[in-house]
Amino acid sequence: MSRRKLPEELRSYRWLGKNDLRSFGHRSRLRQFGYDGADWTGKPVIGIINTWSDINACHGHLRARAEDVKRGVYQAGGFPIELPAMSLAEPFVKPSTMLYRNFLAMECEELLRSHPIDGAVLMGGCDKTTPGLIMGAISMGIPAIYVPAGPMLRGNWRGNVLGSGSDAWKYWDEKRAGRIGDEEWNEIEGGISRSFGTCMVMGTAATMMAITEALGLSLPGASSIPAPDANHPRMCAAASRAARRRYCRARSRALRQRRAAADFAQATRHQARRGLARQRRGPRENFLAQCGEAVEARRHQNRQTVSSSAPCAMARSAMPQ
Repeated sequence: MSRRKLPEELRSYRWLGKNDLRSFGHRSRLRQFGYDGADWTGKPVIGIINTWSDINACHGHLRARAEDVKRGVYQAGGFPIELPAMSLAEPFVKPSTMLYRNFLAMECEELLRSHPIDGAVLMGGCDKTTPGLIMGAISMGIPAIYVPAGPMLRGNWRGNVLGSGSDAWKYWDEKRAGRIGDEEWNEIEGGISRSFGTCMVMGTAATMMAITEALGLSLPGASSIPAPDANHPRMCAAASRAARRRYCRARSRALRQRRAAADFAQATRHQARRGLARQRRGPRENFLAQCGEAVEARRHQNRQTVSSSAPCAMARSAMPQ
């Protein structure tokens, strides 16, 4: 049975545990928030990297969910600190969020590196936020767990189910052909996105969340819990409780050490089983970017062999220019 880490073995001890002038300054500024020594002494500091923003409806609920994550950290005997990070709202950022994925990775890494953080809870979901956060945490090399934003409710228009993206293209073609008018188009616009959360179709967001779960970086089943579901805040608290137990073990290894080639091979097989492996952007850019942070590319030479035999989950038409 592994022993618990001693307080002086925690990374945050360098900031908060020493009896010197610098630590005096750090502790006095924490007290400025109304905290006391009992809040952090001998406890792992869990950084919550939150990609909530007012422009990203995929993450519109993460502001509230961060409180559920903090609740779990407190329940497990840790000290949570929330740190905001770039949100990367796929529906709004032009020309593409792909230009900023690595910026998010660097921001996540440096937020964790420059603050008294022992472990991290990563909160994201919208397309490039998942690989960005995972890449940053792997590069930093401290234990981390991922909390996926979860999919939104499915769309609805006059009793018809609407899917994010796919039905936008479908009904745009119907409008161009004159088969529906402005009134119907406006109704579809108001019914296709009915709650906070990521696209509910098997696009980039759902693919990346599922891959991250397959890698063991989130709780089992977490990637498929709808954002408005009551199970989602429960999952947030459970993830942070699991994180706290993992981080305080002396034997805990950093993500870079844990993400061996076998983990990524298993994730590739998981993609194939779920029909994810031939998604347009999931494995090709973002999945391999995550792999590249942890293991050498030569260990993934068989990936194409595995994924090429997988069924395609859905057909995606080209985005109009």
